[in-house]
Amino acid sequence: IIDVISELPQKMKYKISKVSEDYSKKANSLDSSYPGRLFSTKEGLKDKKEYEEKMKIANSKFEKLNKYDLVDFKIIKANNYEEEFSKALKIYFEDFESKYAVFEDFIDRLDLYTEIVNSRLSFKEIKITRKEGLIVVSKDKNKSTCLDLNHLSSGEKQEIVLFYELIFETDKNLLLLIDEPEISLHILWQKKFMDDLMKVVNMGQLEVIVATHSPQIINNHWDMQIDLGELYGN
Repeated sequence: IIDVISELPQKMKYKISKVSEDYSKKANSLDSSYPGRLFSTKEGLKDKKEYEEKMKIANSKFEKLNKYDLVDFKIIKANNYEEEFSKALKIYFEDFESKYAVFEDFIDRLDLYTEIVNSRLSFKEIKITRKEGLIVVSKDKNKSTCLDLNHLSSGEKQEIVLFYELIFETDKNLLLLIDEPEISLHILWQKKFMDDLMKVVNMGQLEVIVATHSPQIINNHWDMQIDLGELYGN
């Protein structure tokens, strides 16, 4: 017997570890070639405006990395632009883009996963950290408490596990069969299911067949449904 919900934190820790390894390889490669690239660079940043634009983009990405505790990055706080450093800054921003690209697909998946799951949870939320992997904490203004995943409701567990499998463990270009996803789900969650599934399908380039008895699962996607009874004249 496998307790699937209890395995998720370790699985997420492994995924974070793996992408961090890839990042380290990319960072070491870029850092080792930095002096040569600096000396061979002919032109730097054009002006202070370009510097400020790149700073804004870089800091928004720093926030993403810090949100999921993926690496130890600090947001840049330098406000002064000196033309004499324009070449070094140009290479710095280019290197950061290359390093961030290692995390980009993973972060997109984390964004979608946490968005979907947290829209289901009441008075609690899911968080991603390097130390714990995946945790659920209470949304108490005074104190944040880590909750035991096994103490969640069956519907909460189902959504956490199902969307983890769909977003992180499913290869692209597959045909998936999902049978009666409405079991254990609140009516409001059933109404959200297809909209959220479509986001996953678009990200993973998947095709899905869902078998359901629930009109709430279909919700506003009646143009996509096939009534099996109609096929037999019923």
